[in-house]
Amino acid sequence: MLRRDGRRLARMTPGGLSVKIWAFGYRLPRLQSMKSWSLRLKITALVVGLAAGSSLAASAVHGWLAFHALRDDVRNRAAAIASDIAFGITTPQELANRDLLALQIRNIMAARPTLRRLDIFADGPNGLIPVASSRDTLPPRPPEYVAQAFAEARTVTVAGTSAGQEAWLAAAPIRFGGATAGVAALAISLEGANRLALNLGQQLLFVLVVASGTIIVSLALFMERNINRPIRALLATMVAVERGDLSVAPVLARQDEMGQLADGLTNMLRRIRTSHEENTQLLERINRFNQDLQIRVAEATQELANRNEALRRANELLFDLQRQLGRAQRLATLGQLTAAIAHEIGTPLNSISVHLQLLARSLGLTQQDRQRLVTIEGQVRRLVQTVQERLAATRGVARRPEPTDLNELVRGVTDLMAPVLAAKGIACSFATDGVLPKVWVDGHQIQQVVLNLLTNAVDAMPAGGSIRVETGVADGKAFLRVADSGPGIPPEARERIFEPFFTTKEQGQGTGLGLAISRQIVEAHRGTIEATSPSGGGTIFEIRLPLESKEGRG
Repeated sequence: MLRRDGRRLARMTPGGLSVKIWAFGYRLPRLQSMKSWSLRLKITALVVGLAAGSSLAASAVHGWLAFHALRDDVRNRAAAIASDIAFGITTPQELANRDLLALQIRNIMAARPTLRRLDIFADGPNGLIPVASSRDTLPPRPPEYVAQAFAEARTVTVAGTSAGQEAWLAAAPIRFGGATAGVAALAISLEGANRLALNLGQQLLFVLVVASGTIIVSLALFMERNINRPIRALLATMVAVERGDLSVAPVLARQDEMGQLADGLTNMLRRIRTSHEENTQLLERINRFNQDLQIRVAEATQELANRNEALRRANELLFDLQRQLGRAQRLATLGQLTAAIAHEIGTPLNSISVHLQLLARSLGLTQQDRQRLVTIEGQVRRLVQTVQERLAATRGVARRPEPTDLNELVRGVTDLMAPVLAAKGIACSFATDGVLPKVWVDGHQIQQVVLNLLTNAVDAMPAGGSIRVETGVADGKAFLRVADSGPGIPPEARERIFEPFFTTKEQGQGTGLGLAISRQIVEAHRGTIEATSPSGGGTIFEIRLPLESKEGRG
């Protein structure tokens, strides 16, 4: 028996043909759940639900809109009545005549059944006082909305209650000659408006129910003729196909979608038998080809991955070698240049020192002349030592390592730079993290590095700024930071600032050797130096040096 639950139907024909058909929404007539309903019943239930829901929603929306429209209308009428009553009191004498006001209030209440109360207030020495009311007991003091209407000289309406019923409360100022003399306040019931809104909603719901019933009946008749009958014919064909009879065909004398569906099903069944065997053979060949192809693709993919990995490693190694070679070439050039300069300067200086010694031994010199010669000779020796130290720094060799107080070294350099910083309008601050352990370094070379960093910071701030120097210990190493408030290092130059002869300064203002020499000195001490530029501006150079004792270095 054909099942109408959307499952795939399959049956092997005597010729070996496997027919697979999908049927949606049909099952044997079982009404235990909605899944067993017929398509017509489902559509009818859907239409009924949509019609009922739409009717209820439309009725609710209409009732809500009518309710609020009627409430607003009552509110406007309350404001208009209060204004008319206040406008009807034309003289102060009339406002002071309690009996006349009481008579007018009774007439107004009799003429307007929806009014629940009416109060007249007059301005007195101590504020508003009640002078007449429809109630037996006058209120001791005016409500807040009455005081608001008097203070603002305008009509005020608020929602409230009167005698246990919803009502609009309205208050209108009584004015004489441009001045506010009192207030007319009233309460108008909303019971009639609510009742009218309910009646309108019920009438609309009845109309919508009748219209929905008409639509449902018409739709049921239409579906029986145009949907159910064609579907039953198609189902009969599908039952025959399930039993293995592919010769049957649905006969529908229609030109709509159902007729097209029947023609398509007939053509499909005719072509299935002739193409099944070919499809089976083709599928077998495709399966074998796919298996072979998957094996070959897997092998080729693995081989390609291995070659790509090898190529990536080779490219990385080549890039590192090229970078190291370029750096080595530039440093070699720098070393040769420095050695030549040191030789050219050292030789004359040594000759000058020898001649000064000989001149100091000459007869006929005064003690003052001899002292001056000694001073000149000392300065010459200092120049020779400086040239030798620069040559050693260029070669990356740390000379005369000894325990050095990094804080004292920084203070010495900042004191030396103090006149320059003051002349440039640059503020310099120094911060240290407590007592800093001594580092085993060549103090002269590290002093040269700090001097280079401070000089670069000064050059970066020709219009003045600030420099902050910090020292401390982090991750087992001593660190030294030099931060300035200059414009920072351009992104394209950050990777090259430590290269020899590279400089961001204008032509003639820098050689590009300071940072390169500084890096060589720091690396010779097994340390690191890095430069960063925050997004807000400025540059930070950070030097890290290992904390080691003299024994640890040996």
